[in-house]
Amino acid sequence: MTAPLSRARTQILRVCASAAQLSLALDFDGTLVPIQRDPHDPRLSRAQQRVLAQLAAMPGVTLSIISGRQVHDVESRVGVRRAYYAGNHGLEIRVGGQWCVRPAVRWARVIRRAARDLRGLARQMPRLLVEEKGPVLAVHYRNVPRTRWRAVRAQVRRIFRRYTHSGAMRIQEGKAVIELRPRSRHHKGWAVQWIRARRGGTARAATVLAIGDDATDEDLFRSVRPPGVSIHVGRGSTIAHYRTVAPSMVWTLLTSMITLRKAVRKEGCVTRR
Repeated sequence: MTAPLSRARTQILRVCASAAQLSLALDFDGTLVPIQRDPHDPRLSRAQQRVLAQLAAMPGVTLSIISGRQVHDVESRVGVRRAYYAGNHGLEIRVGGQWCVRPAVRWARVIRRAARDLRGLARQMPRLLVEEKGPVLAVHYRNVPRTRWRAVRAQVRRIFRRYTHSGAMRIQEGKAVIELRPRSRHHKGWAVQWIRARRGGTARAATVLAIGDDATDEDLFRSVRPPGVSIHVGRGSTIAHYRTVAPSMVWTLLTSMITLRKAVRKEGCVTRR
């Protein structure tokens, strides 16, 4: 059962601060920044960037930003060079400005055709946002009147099903968004495991702290093994260990983690696995 983060905050900080290898897997929208009506608006403040940069530079810490955004998009909004970036829910991975995992070009061609099929619907509903994200096509309907949400979802799904019959593509839904994406093993949980394997050595056994807010983050939470911790931000059903109410609480946790991890390192009280 998911418990309030406030009940275990001290324990979580102790586990994360003392872990010899710590893997931080953080979603972006709804987790590090509040969800906004225009997906082009969210950005980190300079102070928030400094917090993430400090974490990424700490010995034994791997910072991964794992988002549904296209990888270039989330990379530019976070701006921490040492971090790993997984975009499109794990279909794309970059670090240090270099590609690690890159989707096949053929998916982008399928997405362009599907986007053309959506033009008529988009003209009928000016507040509907159709976003081509390389191998993924996202339709955001947050700004459409709620009374029309069900109808919008039904119409978009009907168009997307033209591309799912072969089994190569699938439909995925999130918070006020519906996507057409390749059917593959790639998801947020897979991305975390891939990054841990790439780091190699003791990082393979790193303690994971996973934080997210949406249905696609459930794959991330399923990948967490003890003594790792998963935290869901906001309302809704989840398999995460803990829940908090808003991104502001995530930043409080991350900032405290820097202070405590520095203190533990200074005292030499690191838990080896």
